[in-house]
Amino acid sequence: MEKAMQWLPNFRLESPGFGLDALCGVRPWKRMFKGCLPAGELDGALGLSSAYFFLICGPAGIGKQTICTALAGDLCERGYMFVHIPGIALAGESDNEACANIRSFFDEIEAGIGQNAAGYYIWIDSMESLCGFKRAGWLLAQQMQRLEDSDIPCVIAATIKDGREAPAEVKKMMTICQLEVPESVDRRTYLENYFESMAVDENLSVAQMTQMTEGFSYAQLAKTVTATKMLLKEKEMAQAIDPSDYASDIEMGRVEVDADMFGEAVRVAGTTFPEISAAASSPPSADISAIMAALAGSGLGGAAMGGAARGGHTKKEDPKGFVSSFRSMNVDD
Repeated sequence: MEKAMQWLPNFRLESPGFGLDALCGVRPWKRMFKGCLPAGELDGALGLSSAYFFLICGPAGIGKQTICTALAGDLCERGYMFVHIPGIALAGESDNEACANIRSFFDEIEAGIGQNAAGYYIWIDSMESLCGFKRAGWLLAQQMQRLEDSDIPCVIAATIKDGREAPAEVKKMMTICQLEVPESVDRRTYLENYFESMAVDENLSVAQMTQMTEGFSYAQLAKTVTATKMLLKEKEMAQAIDPSDYASDIEMGRVEVDADMFGEAVRVAGTTFPEISAAASSPPSADISAIMAALAGSGLGGAAMGGAARGGHTKKEDPKGFVSSFRSMNVDD
C-alpha cells in the first residue's frame, strides 16, 4: 500500500528572516496583511476571526511571491508554522486525487493545531493547477470554512496570475488582492533605496529615473538596477588603469551612473517577447506523478528560503544565499 503523503514535514519552511516592513511599495496590501497578525484581546474586541484567506493576483514580476514570503516572516515571529505548498502538489492528476490531497492536508492542519504551533500560515503557490477541478475547488472552499468555523488560528494565501480563473467558491471565501505595477511614489522609494549608495551624475535625478521606469513591475525595476550595475562595472573596467583600484573607485564614487547608462539599463529591463499564438505557446505535458515524487522525496518542501525571490523588492539586498533553493527561483512571482 502506498504511503500517505505527510504534508507538513514535506512542505514546512523556516522564517525567511524579513517581514512586511522590509518591502517597498504594495502599501495598501501591507496594511491589510498586518491586520491579520494575531493581537490577542484586540481581535476579540473587534470581533475578528482567527482565520484569514487571501487570493493574491497579478502578472509575473508584480511581487506576489515576495509579499507572501514577507507575511511568513511576520507570522513566524508570532509562533505560526509556515507551510509553502505548490498548487500542483495539491492538484495531483485528477479531480478525485485533488480532493483526496486537500482532505488529507487539512486533516493534518486540524490535528496539529495547538501542538506544534500557535497557528498556521499556508501559502498555496501558483494555484492555477487546481482551477480545472470543479469538485476540488468546492472542497477547498469548504475546508477553509471549517477552519473559520472552528476558530483555528490560520492565514491562507493563494497566488494566481489571473484571479478570474479561480473557482467561484474559493473567490467567495477569500479576500481578492489584485496587485498592480508600482505607482510613482513606490518606484521612487525603490530606486532611492538601491542608488543611495552609488555615485549618480548630477544631471540624473531620482525623479528622472522614476519617470523613465513608468509602468515597470518590481521584477523590471530589479533588472534595471542589475543592468545599471553591469554597465557601471563595464565603465570602470574600461577606465581604470590598475584593477586593484576597482573597489576603491566604486566606494569613493569616482565612477558615476549617468543618464545614458541608466537609459540603456531601462531599455534592457523593458525588453519583452513578441506576442505568439496560444497554440504555439502551449507547454508540453508533464508527468504529475514524477513531479509529486520529486517534491516529496527530495526535501524540497523543507528547504529554507534564504531571501526574497528574484524580482522581489526588499529594502536590503542579500547577495549571499540569494537563490537558496529551487523554490526561491519561481519566475512566476
